Amino acid sequence: METDASEIMSLDGGFDVYCKDYFRHRTRIALQSWYDVAPYSLTVWPQYYSELLRYAPWWAERRQYRSFCMEMVLEGEVVYVSGGRRERVRQGEVFVTLPGTNLRYESGSTRQAHQIQLTIEGSVLPLLCETLGMRENRKVALDGPGEWEQMRSWLDRVAVLMKEHRLEQARENSRLGYEIVQFLAEKYRAAEPGELPSVLSHAVRYMAADIACRIGVEELAKQLSVSHDLLNLLFRKHLHTTPQAYWNRLRMNRAIEYVRGSSLSFKEISELMGFRSPLYFSTAFKKFTGLCPSEYRRGKR
Repeated sequence: METDASEIMSLDGGFDVYCKDYFRHRTRIALQSWYDVAPYSLTVWPQYYSELLRYAPWWAERRQYRSFCMEMVLEGEVVYVSGGRRERVRQGEVFVTLPGTNLRYESGSTRQAHQIQLTIEGSVLPLLCETLGMRENRKVALDGPGEWEQMRSWLDRVAVLMKEHRLEQARENSRLGYEIVQFLAEKYRAAEPGELPSVLSHAVRYMAADIACRIGVEELAKQLSVSHDLLNLLFRKHLHTTPQAYWNRLRMNRAIEYVRGSSLSFKEISELMGFRSPLYFSTAFKKFTGLCPSEYRRGKR
C-alpha cells in the first residue's frame, strides 16, 4: 500500500483506503441517499447517489466492497484497476463494481473528471449479479442508440426520489434499481465469451472448468494448438489481462465463495483450488482480498 494512505473508512465489513488529501481533491455537486425501507431493502434498492468533480492526482481502493456501484463519467477520465485489468473510463462510459470485489480507482491523464456515482443495495444483489452473468468488475460503453439518454433519465429520477424521501415511492425506487442492474447485465452479455475469437472462447471455458489451474497456461496452449505467445496476445487484446492473471482471478473468486459460504476447512479449500499448501493459499488469499481466510470467514469482509 502507498505510504501516503491516510484514511480508512468502514463499509459494513469492507473498507476503503484513500490517498492523503483525497477529499480535498474533489467537489461534491450533489449527494442524496435513500433510507432502508422494507420489503425493498430485502431485494434491490438504489441507496446512494452523488455527483462529483475530481481534480489533481488522487487514488482510492475499495476492499471487499459490499454494494453494487456504477460510476458514469460525464467529462474527463477515471482509471479503474481490477482483476489484473487497467481500464480508462471516459465520457459515455460506465464502470461497474460488483459486491464482494476489490478495486483501485485513480485520476487519469486529464487529472480532472466529472462523474455520477450510484450505489445499489439489497440482500439478493450478489445472487442477481451471478444469475445475470455479471461476474467481474467491468467498463461498459453506453454506445447504443439512446443508451446514454436512458441511463441519465434513470439516474435523474433516482436522485429526485432520494431527495423527496417519500415512503410511497419506495416501490418505484426499487424498480429503477432492478432496471439499471438488468440494463448493465445486458451490456455484460454483449461481451460474453461467445463474442470472443474461437480459441479464446475455448480457453476461457477450459479455465472455468479447471478452476485449480492444474495443467498450466503452457499446456493449455498446446491443447488448443496455439503458441503460448499467441494465447497471451489474444487475452491481452480482448480481455485486457494475461492468461495466468485471468485464471488466478477465477480461482481466487471461487476460493472466496468457499471461504464465505461453506464449512470446508481452509486445508480442504486449498486442495480444491490446487494450492501447494494451506500456507501458500492463505498468503495468496490475503494478497487478493486484503484479509487472511480466517478473518474473512469471521465476518470482517
